[in-house]
Amino acid sequence: MSSNSPDFTENTKKILSKMASERCCLCEEITSMPNSTESGYVRIGEAAHISGARKSSDVRFNENLTNEERKNLSNGIWLCCSCHTKIDQDEKFYTTEVLEKIRSDHYNRILDGRYDKSSFAKIDQLNVALQALNEKIADKEKLHKQSSTLYESEISGLRLEIQHIKRQKEKLWEDYNSILQNLDLADNFEVLYKLVFTDNDLESALEYLSDQKLEKDAINLAQKYLLKADIFKLQHNAEASDFYKKAYAVHPTVRTAGFYIRYLRDVQNFNSLIAFMLEVLNTPMKIEDRIALNGQLGTIYSKIDPTEAVNYYKTALRFIDEKIPHDPFYYTLKAGFCRICQNQI
Repeated sequence: MSSNSPDFTENTKKILSKMASERCCLCEEITSMPNSTESGYVRIGEAAHISGARKSSDVRFNENLTNEERKNLSNGIWLCCSCHTKIDQDEKFYTTEVLEKIRSDHYNRILDGRYDKSSFAKIDQLNVALQALNEKIADKEKLHKQSSTLYESEISGLRLEIQHIKRQKEKLWEDYNSILQNLDLADNFEVLYKLVFTDNDLESALEYLSDQKLEKDAINLAQKYLLKADIFKLQHNAEASDFYKKAYAVHPTVRTAGFYIRYLRDVQNFNSLIAFMLEVLNTPMKIEDRIALNGQLGTIYSKIDPTEAVNYYKTALRFIDEKIPHDPFYYTLKAGFCRICQNQI
């Protein structure tokens, strides 16, 4: 490949696939799987240009870009073969801005921990079933020795089954997306996400969502624990720590965690503070909260380990880069973190 070629390098393609967690950014399907002999893998993913690579043949071509910019990671999106064709045949809908938003949303779902293995087990099971049916059709096309009437009847039946499974997949995606959108609006996002997606415990999720139980267990109880903790804190009583932890245990949201984080910071118990913040970071949360927590960890480590502090600030910067297209406020925040990193170094 010429050094001035607008085509992605193999390394760029590999990075794009890994950044997308080997899932299509548009339809979310896994883009690699074991081959039939389990001696290698089959890849159905492709690195697609957001702005076209060549003026004569590609859509969304931007003549103001250089070839270096055209083959840059920032101009790439990882898609399955089908979705790659789809975006190129519907240029009016899949504009540069739309594709950048699709890519950004996909990365955010990954960073928010939305792709736990159990979260999409049903989708993956349907993918396996589809692959098996397609292989069965291929085998029959190669080896059929029966009458053409029986052969066509069998093939038609298999194709109907494939269509049925595809409709099941579409419905599951609709259900998953609806749940995720509703969870994003809920204060109890982390609890319900774990019940629905990680534990696959829908009965418990429904029970948790009952007004009486939600009021009793998740809100009132947490508020009572927080009130007790605040009173103990005023009395300089160490039991305050236990009640802040209890509040987080019954209502584990970032907001509830914030009370305990402030308490540990006030009493300068930095070992417990760091351990708790890392525990919270390992739970699903919105990207804004990840930025805040990583920034706070950077501030804490700046006093005890400047090198580690820079690592957390850089992590915060990575999340900030995902937010900048949507909120200009993060430009200012990014500048502040960059200055801090330079001072630490």
